[in-house]
Amino acid sequence: CFALAVVDPVSNSNGVEIRVDDFRRLAEVVWKKRAGTPSWTLASIENNYIRCNEEFQIMKRNAIDYLNDPVTVDYLRLDVRGNRIAGQFHRRDALNEVFNPSTRDSFFMTLHERCIPYNLLRNRQFTTLRAVHDAYYRRPEMYGLRAPPRAD
Repeated sequence: CFALAVVDPVSNSNGVEIRVDDFRRLAEVVWKKRAGTPSWTLASIENNYIRCNEEFQIMKRNAIDYLNDPVTVDYLRLDVRGNRIAGQFHRRDALNEVFNPSTRDSFFMTLHERCIPYNLLRNRQFTTLRAVHDAYYRRPEMYGLRAPPRAD
């Protein structure tokens, strides 16, 4: 319900919806992380909604900024269309994990440190977040990821 309430279908100039499903996934992650143990009083539901909506707006803005960051755009350009193999996990798949940031503390071998991707996005630590996404790209199976079905 929260995800449906806070994500408005946004259209570009051609009337095509932009990343609605992605933002709904991000809203679900925020709700699960921030809502805590539900209390069914009207005041607590309202408070949870307000707190989660504020957090979601921050995360949404950060995700957009991250994907538009020139270094991120350059990283994505390394995925040459001709080199793609059907069923293979691409850089774009790794970057799209920005909409489903893990809230677990994980060790990333390439970084030689533990981090929580959700916190990296929340705190705008884009360089480290990109390194996490690169780790996803290089070894998706290690993080339980797989390529989504696609027509390209």
